[in-house]
Formats: sequence, structure tokens, C-alpha cells
Amino acid sequence: MGNAQTHNRRWPYFPGQLQLLLAGVAMVAGSLLPWAYVVGVLLSASPVALMWALWAGVVTIAAGVVRWRRVVLVSALAGGATGAFFAAWQTARILDACSLSLHCLPGPGVGFLLAGALAALHSARAVLRSS
Repeated sequence: MGNAQTHNRRWPYFPGQLQLLLAGVAMVAGSLLPWAYVVGVLLSASPVALMWALWAGVVTIAAGVVRWRRVVLVSALAGGATGAFFAAWQTARILDACSLSLHCLPGPGVGFLLAGALAALHSARAVLRSS
């Protein structure tokens, strides 16, 4: 999968891998932080959504440390897309339930998840352009 130049290089092997590592950590943190603020109470994600968000973060961290370009691209795109989907899904559910008011807002976990997902997708683009 990798060429001889990639095996002789030190980490980071591709541009954007440090950002992928940080994006993955942000997504893991986002999966563990509260996802919604409803009437003064912080609520966590459902177990299934939490598992998928945590998976997205771990896959993105993997993209930040491996030396094979295809694995980096697939992991970064899969992690970023999954994280962005769940952040958008949770925000849409909050807006659908009680529209946007000070009594019903997305929590910090959704923000971390979305920021990490967008950073992962941006870094995947940087890896793709580095060919």
C-alpha cells in the first residue's frame, strides 16, 4: 500500500495527520460530553449515538497515526462523515422538539463532535491533495 518513501519518513506521514489526531480527540471528548441542554438539564447522548460518535473519534485518531495513505483517507472520511451526521442529526432533533430557545440548546458535546468532524473532513482533503 505504501511506497518506500512513506516507510522511511517519521510521523506525520502525510499533511494533516496532526489535525486528524486532534480532531479525533475532539470527537471522543464530544461523545462523552452532554449533547443537549433542555430546561436547565444537561442530557447525554443515547447509547447508540454515543457508540457511533465514539467510533468516529477512534477511527479518526487511527487516521492520524497510520502510515498508509488509503487507510488514512478512508478512516478520515468515515470518521468525519459519521461525526458530522450525528451532530447534525442531534441538532435537528433538538430544533424539531422545541425550536431554538434558551431552554433547549445543543450541548457542548455536539459542538465538539461537529468541530472535530469538520476538521477531519478538511484534513482528509489535505491528504488527498498531497498525492
